[in-house]
Amino acid sequence: MNETKPGKVSELKVSENTIDSLLLTWQRPEGNATGFRVTAKTDSNFSLIKVFKYVDQTAVKVTPLPTGTKITLSVTALTANDTLEGETVTAVNYTAPEPISNLILETTFDSLTATWTSSAGTAPTFIVELHLDGKLVTTCNLTEPRKRFDGLKAAANYTVIVVTFSGHVKGAPVECSNFTRLVPPTDAKRISSDKHQITFQWTAPENGAKVSYAVRIHASFWGHDNSAVVDNQTSYTFDKLTSGTKYTFEVRSKAYGQCSAPAVVSHCTDAEKREVSLSMLCSSAKSLFCDNGTTRATVFTQLEEHFQDLFGDNIFWKLEKLEGTQEA
Repeated sequence: MNETKPGKVSELKVSENTIDSLLLTWQRPEGNATGFRVTAKTDSNFSLIKVFKYVDQTAVKVTPLPTGTKITLSVTALTANDTLEGETVTAVNYTAPEPISNLILETTFDSLTATWTSSAGTAPTFIVELHLDGKLVTTCNLTEPRKRFDGLKAAANYTVIVVTFSGHVKGAPVECSNFTRLVPPTDAKRISSDKHQITFQWTAPENGAKVSYAVRIHASFWGHDNSAVVDNQTSYTFDKLTSGTKYTFEVRSKAYGQCSAPAVVSHCTDAEKREVSLSMLCSSAKSLFCDNGTTRATVFTQLEEHFQDLFGDNIFWKLEKLEGTQEA
């Protein structure tokens, strides 16, 4: 008796997508079928990946398959020692993509740029989410492994979550968090001072989270260096300072272990003046050289340059000729 071709399988389904396997299930056709041929192919030159032959089985785990790749799966019913075959039924699906790696977040005061590396297969897409304080800020679909977010808050801890899709199949999410940079205070200035204290004031940054301020004052001439951290205020008074001294003030925004660039201003404490008299003796083998007016002026200029090198503008000082000094 001649055997007839088997019918085609029905209810061909793909499930349990992993990075290297797919589960293929189907229903047997009506009539006689002694086995099934299962094939898996990619779009790349429609190359054959794997061929299976199973008898009396209607479920096959197709593996190993390339990651994140579109796969065309076919099932054909066989009979008569595999010499007769029914109509082939196909299904198209995707293996899951590998999760991304090397997710890096680079920030400015108001922007964040995320970059990452993808080893996904054919034409992956990325779903990128931006979160702040556990709330979704925005989401976008991309085909390139890079995304810049603008208009963000300063000194805020943002989280980026990236999910890779291969077709409709998504990979494992990867997330990373980073703070946007702190905006520095502005308009640092002295608002009052006397011989031993200076009060400085500054303007708080805009578009920022709640911050503290790291304040510092230093005098390079004496090696003085004082600092403090203040909350809920935009002015600070430093006391027990040395009179007649130039102090440099710095104020930085401070939050989450970060500090911004400083706002800087310098000011001198009021001088407590004291007069010191210097006498100089001039001797020269050249007759009347010391009484020459040009010689006196040159010596005075050299002395002034010496004190300028020594003191600069770091402390109050002034060099003057005494009244009644003999002029040539």
